[in-house]
Amino acid sequence: MDAPASLFPSRRTALRCDALSWTLRVPLPSRLHPASGFGILARMRFEVILVPSAEGDVAHYAKRQQTVLLDALAVFLETDPEVETRRRKRLRDNPLAPWELRIADFRVFYEVTAGKQVRVLAIGHKVHNDLFIRGERVLI
Repeated sequence: MDAPASLFPSRRTALRCDALSWTLRVPLPSRLHPASGFGILARMRFEVILVPSAEGDVAHYAKRQQTVLLDALAVFLETDPEVETRRRKRLRDNPLAPWELRIADFRVFYEVTAGKQVRVLAIGHKVHNDLFIRGERVLI
């Protein structure tokens, strides 16, 4: 079941490039802005940062898929990234990352730092039971 389009941020996203990372900035729709009285968004906001290797993972996909991924990162990781949901789950010990976000067939692997930052470490997609990052099969 899809959520109404009005719940998602606009497609106008902005990426800020530092020497070491990309930072994702997406404006909230006015009806979901914290000043509009919705207490649910009064939660702590996290900054989503793509490490350089994750930036390459995003660049591997087509522009439309990149837009879907970047919008989903803003929607699902800016608030409560450490709370398990249907889309987010804590992984067993593995070399990739402690957390996974599921967006359709895509998988986003991330960690949460103490300074209210979410570091996206890798982005891939699943085909049946196989995970592919940049077109190469990866075992977790």
